Amino acid sequence: MTHILSPLDLPFRKLSLELRWRGNVLQRVTPDDEQIANMQAAARHEASESKAWHLNAAVIVQPFVVDQNGTLRAHVFLDGEELVGNGLEFRFTESPPP
Repeated sequence: MTHILSPLDLPFRKLSLELRWRGNVLQRVTPDDEQIANMQAAARHEASESKAWHLNAAVIVQPFVVDQNGTLRAHVFLDGEELVGNGLEFRFTESPPP
């Protein structure tokens, strides 16, 4: 789950979300222009007394192997600017079985 806060008076035109594991993109979500316009219109309606709106993105990741230490991290791109989110860190205390 990723949460994105954005000012109502500075709408973005492009949005993309990547989930990365050890530098590899596991999944990329890129809404088209119409989907972005619909999200922003709904957010403006719901947050009429607010100066910002909150976008939640739930991404279901296809199964992948966690066989070494690493961090699963969300990278959000708003109009080309990369925002890096907190990650889910995996650390093994012992080596996993072969």
